[in-house]
Amino acid sequence: MNSAKILVVEDERIVALDLAQRLRGLGYEVAGLAASAEQALALAAAERPDLVLMDIHLEGDTDGIAAAQALYAETRIPVVFLTAYADAQTLERAQATLPFGYLVKPCETPELNAAISVALARHDAEARVERSEERQRLALDAAQLGVWEWEAGSDRLRTGGHLPAILGAEREAFAATWAGFLTRVHPDDRGALQAALEQARATDQPFNLVFRVVHDGGTIAWVEAHARAYGATAAAPERVVGVLRDITERRQPSTSSFVPTRMTEMVETVLRLASHDYDVKKSYDFRRIAIRRDFDVPSDLVFCEPTAIEQVLLNLLKNAAQAMSANPRQAAPQIILRLRDEGDWVRLEVEDNGPGMSEEVSRRLFEPFFTTKPVGVGTGLGLAVAYFIVTEQHHGSLRVESPPGGGARFILRLPRQEGPHGADSPDRR
Repeated sequence: MNSAKILVVEDERIVALDLAQRLRGLGYEVAGLAASAEQALALAAAERPDLVLMDIHLEGDTDGIAAAQALYAETRIPVVFLTAYADAQTLERAQATLPFGYLVKPCETPELNAAISVALARHDAEARVERSEERQRLALDAAQLGVWEWEAGSDRLRTGGHLPAILGAEREAFAATWAGFLTRVHPDDRGALQAALEQARATDQPFNLVFRVVHDGGTIAWVEAHARAYGATAAAPERVVGVLRDITERRQPSTSSFVPTRMTEMVETVLRLASHDYDVKKSYDFRRIAIRRDFDVPSDLVFCEPTAIEQVLLNLLKNAAQAMSANPRQAAPQIILRLRDEGDWVRLEVEDNGPGMSEEVSRRLFEPFFTTKPVGVGTGLGLAVAYFIVTEQHHGSLRVESPPGGGARFILRLPRQEGPHGADSPDRR
């Protein structure tokens, strides 16, 4: 038994009464009969029918096509045309209103019922999609997320949510292509983002990446991307879908946690932690590594967040230990910790006698996800995080030297006083 409510809009009274009788026989409720566009709009607003059967020729100056367009725009009630007109011009005008059906008079009752059933089912499906999209829009708005979808074949980029605000530009500024999107990414981070994208496409795995974007006016913001690649199907081309979130505030340390701290104390704390670190999988044991201290500095106070700098030092020590473990002929693994006074700066060197690295590796060493280790051994994030902590949070510098003959020397500089002195550092990358 059908329970939908149908509004009949027909200027011929006898035809309208016949339709109403047939609809009731099919179990539908008739919301009313209207002969003009004005009556139809008024009845639709008052009765809120589930569907409207609309003739094209109506009383008054407004025909059924214009009435259907206004009706759907105001009420989202689906319209099925039922008319004697089937010429090309009328069909073209009717199609422009995206009707839910088009029946040519006279039509049999089963045909009428089928058209109404299909129209109601389509409208119900579209309403569910619209509600889902609305929930998604509200969720994106509440979380202040930007969403994007890139089609690999066409380079087309679709965007939504807060993406323009996150990128700091009007939507037109970065165009509807991936190449346009990359123009908003910090030049130093474009390679890492492109590499993560290509890896996701090759492995069909999701990727998460933190990188910088450049707003209009030159302001730099940090964003976090979560995305996944989807292979081509019969229904859709290959694409990558993702969301972006502005995490700039999270990346800025609280200056209340910055205090003058002795570098030697942080070094000794980290050495105590490292002395208990034995990793079977990575084949290193700090207990078998000789540590040489070369501390020649009258004052080693630096203005820093101690826990963060200790994390940096631990990453550097672990990196050195892993590098030396990769050389099975290494008879006496050794790390030299060299501390020097450089005026407004304190310089710490972490030097190992491992196999060293090529110029290409040293140039890319601080890139996110770059690693020379086997799959499953390293993530390629430890040194990238260390570099960020030193350069962005502490306005210091971090670089690596690997002279011919083996070994690597990491050089860390931190300012003694509060403030962004990092721009004056000769080693600022």
